[in-house]
Amino acid sequence: MSLQEESNSEPAATTSALRENIKAKGKNAYYFAHANTPKGPTWDGKPEPRLLAKHSSVGIDDSCMGDSEDAQHHVGTHEDAQKLLESLKQKHASFDFTKSNITKYSFLDDGAKVKIYLDLKGVGEMCKNDEDVTLEWKERSFSLAIRNYIEEGNDEPEEKCLCFGRLHGSIQNASFKKKTDKIIITLTKLVKEGEEAKAWPGVGAKGDPEHELL
Repeated sequence: MSLQEESNSEPAATTSALRENIKAKGKNAYYFAHANTPKGPTWDGKPEPRLLAKHSSVGIDDSCMGDSEDAQHHVGTHEDAQKLLESLKQKHASFDFTKSNITKYSFLDDGAKVKIYLDLKGVGEMCKNDEDVTLEWKERSFSLAIRNYIEEGNDEPEEKCLCFGRLHGSIQNASFKKKTDKIIITLTKLVKEGEEAKAWPGVGAKGDPEHELL
């Protein structure tokens, strides 16, 4: 036997003795710690790297993916709603488009007061009761509601409303008067003591294309 063969046989003999010792004494064997040997693929003797195994990617729970998509959908919907709301605020900054259906009026800046005139033929006769015309106001907004008024050309009464969600300036009072064919709204400006009332170029905080000055 050549030197090379003797050299190769020594590890095999050592390994065999180790296995025999483990087989005979089990867990009490001195070499038991070495019982678990690597079970990976043997080296093919080539220096080039090779693929040892190929595993499929971890699956994703469809229900989780659904929740994720729903969450993204809700976020997108919320963002879209916010953008739409902001655009409407910019376009209708002074106009409560959800309530108001009176879009034509005239106004007069009278120093400390602003007067708004609504031409409504026969309103004084049709709306005699106190609850037929009501006015609600806050420091930067007001809403005038008219009930039981039948507009010319209609057969049934329709509630009409003029509402500003953002006035050009602050007010400290608001009132109205009914005339035969019109309603006059008077807004009293809120002015600090010692200051003069500033002129209002319009009723709303910004120009509104849906209001037409007569």
